[in-house]
Amino acid sequence: MTKTKINEITGLRGIAALMVMYTHFVSWFSLPLRTNFSGEIGVTIFFSLSGFLMAYLYIEKNFSTSDVIEYAISRFSRIAPAYLFIIFIAYIISTKLDPHFIYDITNRNIIRHILFSGNIAVFWSITPEVEFYFLFIFIWAAASRLVVRFDIVACVFWST
Repeated sequence: MTKTKINEITGLRGIAALMVMYTHFVSWFSLPLRTNFSGEIGVTIFFSLSGFLMAYLYIEKNFSTSDVIEYAISRFSRIAPAYLFIIFIAYIISTKLDPHFIYDITNRNIIRHILFSGNIAVFWSITPEVEFYFLFIFIWAAASRLVVRFDIVACVFWST
């Protein structure tokens, strides 16, 4: 079953992203209306909606080796290419061009970033996202067992 796109959620995620951007722009460009929490609220909304969308897309799918592999490839290909490219560029800048570059990715911490466990500046959000992707496999497995073993209970649980 193909799930339909939920435009309202896409819009809310966009608003959440704009809240985070505005928080960064306030400090970079001295914009008016300083808030200390709009970025935090934006991140919370964005992560919450992302978690909802993951459940919406996958919970009702069969939990099988092929589906988990498809899921892993889908998630990895969504994050890894852009993230690793940016990490590589930041590494080159930090080590070859500007040792005071704001995204200080050096020989000491490059492996941490390649393994998706880095935490420098804006890259902090990748780690919890990747961790959630791993955790979600267990949530998906548990939900599929719930549906298989307790069809009536699962129907009530997932329909509310």
